Amino acid sequence: MVVALGLLAAGCSSSSDDDSAPTTSEAATTTEAVTPDTVDNPLEVDGDPRLDFTVPDPDPTPLRLDPAVRSGVLDNGLTYYVASNDSPGGKLEFRLAVDAGSLHQEVPDAGSAHFLEHMLFNGTEQFPELELDQVLRSFGMSIGPDINAYTWFDETVYQLSVPTQNPSAVTTAFDVIREWMTNVTLDPQAVIEERGVVREELRLRDESASGIINAPILAAYVDGSRYAGHDVSGTVERVSETTADDLRAFYEAWYRLDNMAVIVVGDLPAGDLERLVQDEFGPLAAPDDALGQIDRSLPDITEPIIDVVTHPEGPEPRISLDYALPHSDPSTVGGERVRLMEDVINSLMSLDLDTAATRGQISAIQPGGSTFEFVRERRFLGFNFGGVDQVKATEEVITRINGLLVNGFDEAALAQVAAEYAAALDQSVSSLESRQDAEIADGLVSHHLNGTGFDAVEATAERQRQMLDDITVDDLTNHLRYVMSRSAPIVIAFGNDPDDVDLDELIAAVERGIDAVPDRVETASAAVPGQDLMERPEAVNAVSVSAVAVEGIDAARIELANGVVVLFTESDISEGSVDLVGVSAGGYSVLDPGEGPLATLAASAVAGSGVGDFDAVELQTALSGSVASISPFVSLLEEGFSGSSSSDDIEKLFQLIYLGITDARIDDAAWAEASEQAKAQATYFETDPNGAAFVALFDARYGSTGYHLLSPDVDMVDATSPAEALALFDERFGTVDDLIVAIAGDIDLDTIVELSEVYLANLPEGPDDTWRDVTEAPPQGVVTRTVGAGVGGSGAGFNLLFTLPGEPNDQDRAAATLLQTILGERFFNTIREELGASYGGGSAFASVAEPDEPGIELFISIDADPDRLDEVHARVLAELADVAAGIDQRDFDNALSVVLNELNFINNGSLLDELLTVGRDGSDAWTILRQYEAVATSTRSNVESLARRLLDFDNYVEVLRSAS
Repeated sequence: MVVALGLLAAGCSSSSDDDSAPTTSEAATTTEAVTPDTVDNPLEVDGDPRLDFTVPDPDPTPLRLDPAVRSGVLDNGLTYYVASNDSPGGKLEFRLAVDAGSLHQEVPDAGSAHFLEHMLFNGTEQFPELELDQVLRSFGMSIGPDINAYTWFDETVYQLSVPTQNPSAVTTAFDVIREWMTNVTLDPQAVIEERGVVREELRLRDESASGIINAPILAAYVDGSRYAGHDVSGTVERVSETTADDLRAFYEAWYRLDNMAVIVVGDLPAGDLERLVQDEFGPLAAPDDALGQIDRSLPDITEPIIDVVTHPEGPEPRISLDYALPHSDPSTVGGERVRLMEDVINSLMSLDLDTAATRGQISAIQPGGSTFEFVRERRFLGFNFGGVDQVKATEEVITRINGLLVNGFDEAALAQVAAEYAAALDQSVSSLESRQDAEIADGLVSHHLNGTGFDAVEATAERQRQMLDDITVDDLTNHLRYVMSRSAPIVIAFGNDPDDVDLDELIAAVERGIDAVPDRVETASAAVPGQDLMERPEAVNAVSVSAVAVEGIDAARIELANGVVVLFTESDISEGSVDLVGVSAGGYSVLDPGEGPLATLAASAVAGSGVGDFDAVELQTALSGSVASISPFVSLLEEGFSGSSSSDDIEKLFQLIYLGITDARIDDAAWAEASEQAKAQATYFETDPNGAAFVALFDARYGSTGYHLLSPDVDMVDATSPAEALALFDERFGTVDDLIVAIAGDIDLDTIVELSEVYLANLPEGPDDTWRDVTEAPPQGVVTRTVGAGVGGSGAGFNLLFTLPGEPNDQDRAAATLLQTILGERFFNTIREELGASYGGGSAFASVAEPDEPGIELFISIDADPDRLDEVHARVLAELADVAAGIDQRDFDNALSVVLNELNFINNGSLLDELLTVGRDGSDAWTILRQYEAVATSTRSNVESLARRLLDFDNYVEVLRSAS
């Protein structure tokens, strides 16, 4: 599995993170990886029981495309898919999928595909230079949420989200897609100027600790194939030499109508969308030559690849263990069955490892697993785990996997996993009508590029339910043996200290694990799949059930005798599901100084343990076939829990709440995981430049009171037993006094009243308490701290924090939201596009401070070229001063459109926030409707007034991440 800190999608000027391998850095300590000639593969020995398998022919029947999707190929070769969908409503999602990525570069390390992606946002014939950004912002769209793109080895995909209530926005979106297809300008000077931005992206992502650590892992995944060396970002040297002619050559070779697909999904009739696609794109000229072909085949990884890679700013030590899966055609019924089997196999292996870790049979910590697709024809069974002794943990995990290979899977475990998959399929059908536009659009992208099935949800669920019924443990054991006959393990130990793992010892451990032929170890659970978690208590009648005035939504208030208040609104935004949040005042402000992070860790350990008489394994068994989960949390001023369930499993959700408060537990394995989590947090805040900057910022702003610590003290954690951690948890959660529970979902009021009277009304009532004021006033003067920017300056930049004390009114709250949007756009246009000194430009986040120290805070974060840090710092302060002096009307109008567009999107989370706000503040609640009205009536002068008061250049905190 890929490093947890790592990235698996390459990005650009308006895209997600970049995962390509980095340029060489002396910061990395990478041993010489074991080659296929170094370690013998025992599976080559005749008579090994692990070679007892057959390879059945998969069903070649093609999977059909969902009949609700209209698709076709225009005469010019362009493929299209359109679908009508009204969730969330009022929008269209566009995708332009180009079947070309870094694999298609003539010069492997040129980074041309990724650089070209940048340039499509930097000018077309109709939208020269940055006009595209301005036009889309005028319709309420912003880079990131609405305008995005990514590049990978195999593909490049562009994304737009536009409001349908504005016909001009829809017309413009079609214009943008057409321009990207045919009319990118690639001005030579613009390309030269963009080199700095691309270079900054390489520094920020590839030259960071995670990028450097990921490099050998990603290289191992494509070892010996044409993919090797075709890293998505390219090298610094190549990027600095990129010309417009280089990009034009790639564009003309691969950005062809017969190598692209356009996908449009949203709130217009499918017939209208299809006609728009045909009318807008049909007249475009077809290519006049044949499309080139690329070899995507990858050889089997038949011998182990073993490596140790560290970086001084890397994470706490972990092990990545991966097995390549033979390619199967995902567009056929047989391929779908194979992939479902592989997902089930991974779940069974993960369940076995987790059970063994929980029961103390192996020393691995958090042995999680998943299947994931890396490139077009390569998927993996992936595992990631820690351990006090990583070498020992690695041997134990591989030995455990060999036990499954030799002895086969367990019937009871398969029944449990199959029930979990069936429940997920049922939930997909129940929530069909609330499937989001973006989910459909992204699924169609995968269908077009990868051949992934995209049948109707009901048909897919029915087909896969039948497959689950038909698949046996023998089928799964047979397939796992086949997979392992073609795939030796890729084992990468990674972390921050080269002395943590010795390569020779790791090699020996892998060899011993591969050679091991263990007996079956029984791990049967005492629980029964689907059983009740507890007997129903006798109901305690509610004190009152009444309607509550919440602007824009219908809500009910349920008051219980023990003081619990339930606020509920029925919502089919997410059909077939229910979301819930409960909060109580106090948090760790009422604990002793320094105990806050420990209490947070205790809550995490409770979430990873069982409840009552169920340990974690038994609880998972009892919940199999159900969709219900709950997680406790502790913050400075509140403690509480959040959870969700299917509508059918709502009672399980209430049982989890009841048991989590009255009979919580912390299992030894969960506390060991929490301890590892504490070490990981401490390492991040100590070694990572951004983490260290946050510590410095918090210390400068809040002082050393012990109530604003970002990570627990590792020595304190080591000195705390599971029982002591549980006592700390019970101190905040064991009783209720002012608990407010907000519920939004596809369920009726009568059911919520009944379950509240049975479970919530029986929670033990405790003494009243509330939060304590432990936050000091902001410091006076300009407080400057400096931390290191990391090896090579990969974390260079700075953070600023401005604070305006006092209780804000509605006008200032609205102005703060508009101000952060205006600043984000200014930083993008100046620091990124004008100076070329930053990848993202910078971000601004305005928030209303906690009630113990009310006010408005503005946090600004800038990443910058370490050699130009002083220049960028001075420019940002100048931009802030310019905004405080006055705001351009177009900037204000664009920000207003963006913020109103964002406020138009409502989900269950929004409704929960609404209910909690009403529960806490009553008639003073900052409701969604109140926010919308305040923003809609804001003026430029309102924002300018706030900017002048908030941007006090005599009083603020700054933290410089400097390479000097």
